[in-house]
Amino acid sequence: MNGQHDRRQLAAKSQLRGYDWVMEPNRRKFLHAQAATMLACDFFHVDCAVTLRRLYVFFVIEVGSRYVHVLAGVSDDLGS
Repeated sequence: MNGQHDRRQLAAKSQLRGYDWVMEPNRRKFLHAQAATMLACDFFHVDCAVTLRRLYVFFVIEVGSRYVHVLAGVSDDLGS
């Protein structure tokens, strides 16, 4: 048995006939919609060789558009 036939049997057994298990375009549309609203965030630091200071930056990336938002930047001399 191939995977497509197994999914149809599973759908028939569980009476989920409202959803077509084989329609890949709907899955693709769903994943694109999820990626369009997803955010990824991270920290990075920049070391300046001239001033010997370190700058910590917090940023967010919109996954769908790959747009970067820099939300905060803090120098390390706050703790010194």
